[in-house]
Amino acid sequence: MIKKPGSLTKKTPPAGYLAVYVGMQEKRFLIPTRFLNMPVFVGLLRKTEEEFGFKCNGALVLLCEVEFFEEVLRLLDKDETRFGRFGLEDYIKIVSCEVGL
Repeated sequence: MIKKPGSLTKKTPPAGYLAVYVGMQEKRFLIPTRFLNMPVFVGLLRKTEEEFGFKCNGALVLLCEVEFFEEVLRLLDKDETRFGRFGLEDYIKIVSCEVGL
């Protein structure tokens, strides 16, 4: 189960979860650590590294829009087996189709 952003605090994440900060607003989300091996997260990490490099300040920041990230989490919560194998480009297509872009 994905932790909802509204219920988050700045405390240490529970075992098995990782805090990530998304977008220019650096909105905080708790995600299961297993997500880090999924192609979409690997793609987001690479995109962030290419754009900004990785800063070692203790926080993991992902370069994408908060709304996009929320949609990724929604789809993974809906069917992790199906959507967990999709890469970043797949999610870009899915999300753009859903919002009519």
